[in-house]
Amino acid sequence: MLAQKGHILSRARKTAMIYLSHHLLGLEAATSILDAGLLKRSSGAPDPKPHLDLIAIAEQDLPAETLNRRES
Repeated sequence: MLAQKGHILSRARKTAMIYLSHHLLGLEAATSILDAGLLKRSSGAPDPKPHLDLIAIAEQDLPAETLNRRES
């Protein structure tokens, strides 16, 4: 279900990256708007800090200074 909602999953699909708990419910847009509009506050952390690193592994050898260029 989390993959269908666009969350980043591990290769084994046993763990997912979830930034805010209300992301589990699919309510992030509504709660962010309510927080900002009614309570005049951000729904994000006051001092966000990363808790893990996201890595990628190339499927083939890449020449030095290769850039990721997405085709449109």
